[in-house]
Amino acid sequence: MELVTGKKPIEPEFGDNKDIAHWIRRQITSRESIMTILDPRIEEDQKEEAIKVLRIGVLCTERLPALRPSMRTVVQMLEEARPHRSIVIDVKDEEEGRGRPSKSMEKTLI
Repeated sequence: MELVTGKKPIEPEFGDNKDIAHWIRRQITSRESIMTILDPRIEEDQKEEAIKVLRIGVLCTERLPALRPSMRTVVQMLEEARPHRSIVIDVKDEEEGRGRPSKSMEKTLI
């Protein structure tokens, strides 16, 4: 929750005797409200993954321990939330001789 929001576990804005988990629960009433609590330093193309991680954090901090997912389930959810990474491979043209790329190929890893 701290990584996704950029907040500390306890901050004055959360209220007296309130922590980040309580504050997030109060804030997330809609998708728009979820977007407002994300750390503004998170890049636009990473926000979907950040929302998934935030939801996992909410599940892991349920008040009743019986409602919390097992660690095995959490690991699985985090793996599913992982972004698909793109690798750019530059192919250099021997004739150019200056080492400048002439073509780029993009491959998405799953």
